Amino acid sequence: MSTAATNVEGVAGAAEGEKKKGGKLPLIIGLVALLLGGGAGAAWFLKLPPFAATADDAEQADGEHAAAADGEHAAPAGEHGKAAEKGKAAEHGKPGEKGKGGHGGAEVGGGMRPLDPFLANLADETSSRYLKMSLQVEFVDAEPPAAFDARLPQIRDVILTLVTSKTFADIRTPEGKERLREDVIDRINHVLAQDAVKSVYFTEFIVQ
Repeated sequence: MSTAATNVEGVAGAAEGEKKKGGKLPLIIGLVALLLGGGAGAAWFLKLPPFAATADDAEQADGEHAAAADGEHAAPAGEHGKAAEKGKAAEHGKPGEKGKGGHGGAEVGGGMRPLDPFLANLADETSSRYLKMSLQVEFVDAEPPAAFDARLPQIRDVILTLVTSKTFADIRTPEGKERLREDVIDRINHVLAQDAVKSVYFTEFIVQ
C-alpha cells in the first residue's frame, strides 16, 4: 500500500515538474525573440551589416530622386533662358533689318544740280498768264553725267518748250504739277540719252 502511494506521488511530482518546465519555455522563447529584435533595431540604427547596405541604398535612392526633381525644374529654366536669348537676338537683329529701308537705311539720294529760273508764257488763249519756275535736278549717281553741262542749252530748251505747251488748268492742281515733273524728267533723260535723272524738285512755282 505504501509502495503504491509512493509511486503515485512520484508520478505527480514528475508531472508538476514537466508543467513547470513547460510554463518557463514560452517565457524563454519570448526573451530570446525580444533580444533578437532589439539587436536588429540597434544594428539598423547604427547601420551595422547587413542593414548598412540597405540604409545606403535608401539614401542613394533619395539622392537620385532629388537630382531628378532638380533636373526637371532646371530643364524648363534652361529652355526659358534659351528662348530669352533668342528673343534678345531677334530684338538686336530687327534694327539691322530695318536699316535696309527704314531707320538708318533711307534711300540715299544722288547728286543735285540747280537750274536757273524759267519764265515762260502759258498756252492759255483767253488770258495772258506766265509761269516763273525754279527747280533742282537730282541724279541717280552722286555726280551728274559728263554730258549734262555740255547739253545744258538743249535741256533748258526742252523744258521751256514743255512749259509753254501747258495751260493754267494743266498745272494748277497737285496732279498737274506731278505730271509736269515727270515730263521734265523724261525730257532731260531724252537729251542725255540715258536715265541719269532720278527726280526734279520745284523750288519756285509762281503763275501770274
